[in-house]
Amino acid sequence: MGEEIDRKAFIGRIGTFFLLVGVFSFILFVATDLAAPNEQRQKNATATVVIAAIQAIQTRDAESTLVAPHGLATPTLIPADDLAGVTPTRAYTVMFIMGVTGLAIGIFLLRITAPPPKPSAGRFSWLRSWLQKRKEAQAKKK
Repeated sequence: MGEEIDRKAFIGRIGTFFLLVGVFSFILFVATDLAAPNEQRQKNATATVVIAAIQAIQTRDAESTLVAPHGLATPTLIPADDLAGVTPTRAYTVMFIMGVTGLAIGIFLLRITAPPPKPSAGRFSWLRSWLQKRKEAQAKKK
């Protein structure tokens, strides 16, 4: 009997651990998602992306006229958006999956180790007795 209680307490603690890991992972997911820069807002707020693209086109055109007579390769245009970096959407997805999985496992483990519900304090005993009398009266009529 003592071993069963210890086992249930241990599983309950593991469930609490998974629940906390899930909650913190989900909070971290939401925080990083909110902190991610909005690309459209950045493009509207500043004209540096447009200026960089125009300068790149002008540089490519100027260099291509210089290197073409010598038989060299013409320069290629690198879009300015490629230089801005990549948003880590994979990390966001992993944090979301960890959060949801941790919450599910934690709730499941806490649920299977929860103590049985306590008997009611008699608050609705009048309702139960009334329903019981009603069922008995219906049974007598049949």
